[in-house]
Amino acid sequence: MNKKTAHYTSGSIRKGMCKTALAMIPATLALCGYNLADTYFVGQLPGVNPLAAMGFTLPVIMLIGCIFRGLTIGVMTTCAQSLGAQKQNRAAHLVSGGILLILLISILIAVLGMSFSKPLFILFGAEGETLRLVETYMNIWFFGCATASLSMAGNDLLIACGDSRVASGSMILGLGVNVILDPLFIFGYARIPAMGIAGAALATIISQCIGSMIVLGILHYRHHLLEWKRIPPDILFKSWGLMFRYAGPSVLGMLMMPLGISVLTRITAEFGDVAVAAVSAAGRLEMAAFVVPMSLGMSLMPFAGQNYGAKLYDRICEGRRFSMRFALFFL
Repeated sequence: MNKKTAHYTSGSIRKGMCKTALAMIPATLALCGYNLADTYFVGQLPGVNPLAAMGFTLPVIMLIGCIFRGLTIGVMTTCAQSLGAQKQNRAAHLVSGGILLILLISILIAVLGMSFSKPLFILFGAEGETLRLVETYMNIWFFGCATASLSMAGNDLLIACGDSRVASGSMILGLGVNVILDPLFIFGYARIPAMGIAGAALATIISQCIGSMIVLGILHYRHHLLEWKRIPPDILFKSWGLMFRYAGPSVLGMLMMPLGISVLTRITAEFGDVAVAAVSAAGRLEMAAFVVPMSLGMSLMPFAGQNYGAKLYDRICEGRRFSMRFALFFL
């Protein structure tokens, strides 16, 4: 077995999963840190409207994030299975086709989002100045949402390759860039004009763009999983079909949380912008409570995929039992 590509198919199951989870804890904190950083700096702006606007954006961003995450799971699972079966060329075709699919869907989401953002947020209860700020933030975010999708996919694929430390490092770097750019763009500095809430969206896009370029470069040059040459259409469409087989159930399963938050936001909007701002700030803090189980979950998917590809089904069952016991103990 090639340990470079099949990182999860040998050795201690508990030790391997815990090692990956520990490496991913800083990365998971970094994901939460994006929201916390934006909330903190936007909260320094005068009035309650900017923070309330951030509250209205949360369910939509989470909903789109679930779609991207589901697609990424489809790519990651098929890639991990191929690596476990020592089929490097097949893994490269799947990853290249998957990245292209995610990019195309992110462009479609961007077009639809910018076209229908105003009626969507009116439906959520946003109005007046808060609605204007929501539109300002989301139009920029939609324009650059491809960077979010590629960054997410690239990091998850690095985890599938067993390169969890590099994936974690790229997320932390992205957070660092975001924290630096947030105050510069929101409040202005020297020749940089103060952009307010638009600056928060722009800082997020730039930081995610840098992160996506790094992880995609590593996937190409270190792991040889990105092929820039033309993929035959029959192989491309077949790979997309495989990905949707895993992505569909994943997306449906993850939609419950953003849909619930959407309903909560609509109800909270009846009590005014102050209530929306307060619930939004609290919700972003709550995400940090699930950092540890989320980190373990990140290691479980590539672990199961690689061992399935290698036909090591007993290891999958043992990994599932360990994860269930860990989650029960943690909760």
